[in-house]
Amino acid sequence: MGGGSVLAIAGGVLFSENFCTVGCTPELEQGMNTGTVLMVVGGLTALGSIPLFISSNNSKKAAQISIRNEPINIPKYAGNIPKSVPSITYTIPLNRN
Repeated sequence: MGGGSVLAIAGGVLFSENFCTVGCTPELEQGMNTGTVLMVVGGLTALGSIPLFISSNNSKKAAQISIRNEPINIPKYAGNIPKSVPSITYTIPLNRN
């Protein structure tokens, strides 16, 4: 999943740096094509790894990503500021149980 994400991001950067619509040089077209291929292969690799991750035996020991509201520590006199914010949490369990 990590490798696919890196490939997709690298392809997006390569594609955006070489993007052109009219009067493209061969070098820019080759850069756009390479970026497109990297984005597609990286995206498919990342998506293809999800079922393998779910079916793995060690899925409970693996890292977890969740979206939930996390409290923020602010003074009581801060005014009309929310007490929690939506956050993406990345957890790596360190115990061996």
